[in-house]
Amino acid sequence: MQNKKLQLVLSDVERYFYFLFNKRYKIRYVKELPMGNWEVCLESSNNIIIIGSDQDEIKLAFSPTSFELVREDLFSIEAVIYFLSKEQKFISRFKGHLFYRGRKAQLNRLASLLEEYIDQIELYFGSDFENYKSDLILARNRYFNLYLDKYVPRRKLND
Repeated sequence: MQNKKLQLVLSDVERYFYFLFNKRYKIRYVKELPMGNWEVCLESSNNIIIIGSDQDEIKLAFSPTSFELVREDLFSIEAVIYFLSKEQKFISRFKGHLFYRGRKAQLNRLASLLEEYIDQIELYFGSDFENYKSDLILARNRYFNLYLDKYVPRRKLND
């Protein structure tokens, strides 16, 4: 890897998500995306974890390895935790600065969430994924709607 920024990103991912490597996850790819964004894809025998930066906001998502990596097949960690908690636990947005110093805080937050839930999450994204897919999609959609209600201002229509 020649890009110094990607080397830093990979170093941070290895530092914060060390427990995934202990669980035999491997790096599938590391790539730089337009506008200074980046993505690291980790895989195990059953699932894929994507950690990526989008406009300095770091996100983490899951997919079974049997799926193509398209947006419709990705499930954010927040939506998956919402599903696991039977729609009781809503993980809110990261509070704080999103820029460089915030990157480490975001990585730390996501790593802590993932380490707490990884064993449960792996059960749903393994070979039985198809049995849970529709429930996961429903929970993802409900989480997204709650997220919109909480963080996206709605325009009021004039009467």
